[in-house]
Amino acid sequence: MDTLFPRRHATALVLAGAFAMLTVGSALAQETSPTLYLRPHCEKTKQEDCPLFEASDPSTYATAALAAGEPLDVDVVLANPTGESISKVKVWLSYDADVLEGKTVTVSTLFPVVVPGESDFSPVSGYAKVGASAAAGKEPKDAILPIAHLIFTVKQVTSASTPLSFYDQRSGKEGHTAIITTASPNQNLLAEPLGTLLVQLDTPSGPDVTGTASSASSVAPVPSAPSSPDVGSFGLIQVQNVRVGTKDSFLYVTWDLLSYPKLQGYNVYYGTMKGRYLQKRSVSLASRGAVIRDLPKGKTYYVAVRGVDDQNRETSFSTEASIEIGNAATASSQIIGSLDAISESSPTNKIAPKNPVENVDQPLGSGVPGKSGAPSALLLLLLGSAVIGTLLAFRRQMIAKHSL
Repeated sequence: MDTLFPRRHATALVLAGAFAMLTVGSALAQETSPTLYLRPHCEKTKQEDCPLFEASDPSTYATAALAAGEPLDVDVVLANPTGESISKVKVWLSYDADVLEGKTVTVSTLFPVVVPGESDFSPVSGYAKVGASAAAGKEPKDAILPIAHLIFTVKQVTSASTPLSFYDQRSGKEGHTAIITTASPNQNLLAEPLGTLLVQLDTPSGPDVTGTASSASSVAPVPSAPSSPDVGSFGLIQVQNVRVGTKDSFLYVTWDLLSYPKLQGYNVYYGTMKGRYLQKRSVSLASRGAVIRDLPKGKTYYVAVRGVDDQNRETSFSTEASIEIGNAATASSQIIGSLDAISESSPTNKIAPKNPVENVDQPLGSGVPGKSGAPSALLLLLLGSAVIGTLLAFRRQMIAKHSL
């Protein structure tokens, strides 16, 4: 236990574990359809005896508070109450790569055929990837099936919590999170929306960055505006004119830059539910926008932006923008300038493709700035011709006058 969490959290974990076994464990026992969930890493032979995270509501669970440098050691587990024969698992988890650092992904021996590249982390996009199949004729069908063991480390603490969420669950097998059976090889066994694990963070200034006592029941997936006494006018500032665009599986976001002396950067919040942003990207002050890649085409995303100052305080949320990924018709009109100027120092934007939308500072089809109008050489030629013509006309008038 000491290797996973500090001793100061031991009492809280005992109480949380007891509560979780009564609530979450009971809920899982009553499930009538398979579902995925996250739990503290467990190596017990009898899977029913493994501890669970505390539940703050039916779809949200919470860890104990972790400080910077401490590990988060979790299992991805499938509750399979109907005893389905599981042939393939695909599980992607979305996380904030600025807060958590992925260390190791170990796929369960129940699924020995691992998909290349899907037993690893993608820190640029903020995904933990698991993809594997069972051996033919040996598909497991136990009531509780461990899928993978993942270890993260807390890189830095910038808020009271950060979400760890299942990514891209669809009805078919084309999604990034799916459970496939031998009986239905083209159908995702997961029918109900999956829950979110809130990784609670032990902030240096106290139990909660907002200055209030932190508890699982008070933690919400949507970040709230800071309420520290010294926030002052910064918390009242709002990022303006958030614009979104898309091409293929990419989401492009830009906004009007703030002019505040202590501004350090921006946080871009996004998610598939209106007003509930379970994912975040942070960009530096030098960035003009953000590029988020590998999003599911055809799904609508909602986006809002907040400024961040040198004390990690945030402004108010901007007005929310929405877009259907891959559908350019749903983009804001004439919205995004070329994002080539996005800071290369931002790891989330290093491999961003060229933005397909024209420069925001120019009307569409207006051409390259500074290149409109006739070429300079032509203007000089016309001006010279006009001057010569005027001189010749003046000379003819003078000759005619003297001849009289």
